[in-house]
Amino acid sequence: ENMGGIEAELHLPRDCQIEINAIYFAIVVEGPFKSISNRSSFERMEAAKITENTSLTTINQDIIARDISGSVKLVTSNGDIRAGNISCPTTQAVVKNENGSIILDGFTGSFDIENSYSKIRLEQLHLQGQESRIVGSYGAIRIELVDISGTTLNVTNNNADVDLYLPKTVSAKFYLRTKSGNEIDVVGLPIQPKRIDSDRLEFVTGKAESQIIINIEGSGSISVHGR
Repeated sequence: ENMGGIEAELHLPRDCQIEINAIYFAIVVEGPFKSISNRSSFERMEAAKITENTSLTTINQDIIARDISGSVKLVTSNGDIRAGNISCPTTQAVVKNENGSIILDGFTGSFDIENSYSKIRLEQLHLQGQESRIVGSYGAIRIELVDISGTTLNVTNNNADVDLYLPKTVSAKFYLRTKSGNEIDVVGLPIQPKRIDSDRLEFVTGKAESQIIINIEGSGSISVHGR
């Protein structure tokens, strides 16, 4: 049998909607386009400048997304997800991975993030709207929060640490819980303690307008840094 590859470059009208069914092809899409979706793929996927809907699913490969707004779904396994400048003002972004990192730099809105056996690193977050949820397992979670506006950040990690960085002027209720013997460390925040136990710490800052929940299952510490 003869085997070969095909490389093509398509120039499409602005603001069109793109649906792709190409299992064994790497896909690179740069708008401005209204939407991009693929059913499934075994190759790398990149998308940029999508204004309404982005849905990318692959296996054993990376996903790269930037300058995306509207509805967002990014799913892979055994590859990394890297995304930046994402805006989801009315819908919750879905980002899921296994055996690969999730790295997000610049996000506005709310999200549902799941990962296992690798790290989650989230920077420049502006959380608003629906509750934002992070579930991790056997991988460290690092979150850098710029602001949180009257909503909830709910983080659960299994057998790994959670580090949260946020402005010392944040106004929120905090519920931090880990297994007895693990550390809970809070520095740089003017707190009003509500409950202090060997495995949990509850406190408020400011007018407590938002809610931050961090829960560790198994081993792992919690660190909260005001700055």
